[in-house]
Amino acid sequence: MAQVIAQALGRADTVLNVGAGTGSYENPAHVITAVEPSSAMRAQRPGQLATAIDAVAEGLPFDDGRFDASMALFSVHQWSDTAAGLREMRRVTRGPVAILTCDPTLVRDFWLYDCAPDVLDTEARRSPRPAALTEALGGTVTVEPVPIPLDCTDGFNEAY
Repeated sequence: MAQVIAQALGRADTVLNVGAGTGSYENPAHVITAVEPSSAMRAQRPGQLATAIDAVAEGLPFDDGRFDASMALFSVHQWSDTAAGLREMRRVTRGPVAILTCDPTLVRDFWLYDCAPDVLDTEARRSPRPAALTEALGGTVTVEPVPIPLDCTDGFNEAY
């Protein structure tokens, strides 16, 4: 998954990570600016990573075109206004904007659905459809499925 994200970010030097959480998939080859509104998540970031700025996607405190690339990894479903957050990411980014999220139309295909349908139905309602994301981003957009490795131990439902 890290390789897919790195390819999506291309040759970027400066990268904005929106909804950065604990910094999963932040590549030390980039100069990372992390944005995380949760104080609990900011406190869990490892010491070797950039300190996260207390801000939200819908109101990024940066000038237009400030970053070479930006990313939001499994965070868009937590934003109060996904479209506004994506427009903000596009505004502050000169190059690629990489979004990693789940497609809510595929949640019922996940093996865990048979065991916990209410949990996954809740997740599906929270996650925006890819078409809504591409519309909000505007410009040229590519949607690409990202396989989850069998040994993935990341903390999102599909990893388990």
